[in-house]
Amino acid sequence: MANESEKAWGRFEDDIEGLAGELKRHFRSGDPENSAELNRSLEQLRQAADAVFKSLAETFREVSDELEKAVRRRADRK
Repeated sequence: MANESEKAWGRFEDDIEGLAGELKRHFRSGDPENSAELNRSLEQLRQAADAVFKSLAETFREVSDELEKAVRRRADRK
């Protein structure tokens, strides 16, 4: 399981590095049309990342609540 996670993180890191290279290339081109399109794309990416992190935070809250309930039930049985 850990090996699969490491591979997934490795692919993610490679993808981010590739994205960073593309972003640098577009910014350096100096073309205003490319810059506007890039800014729109970055904003969409930011919104998507924000939604993912909010969703993850909610999931962790739900898991935390369920764990807390389970611990209380177990403590009440003793």
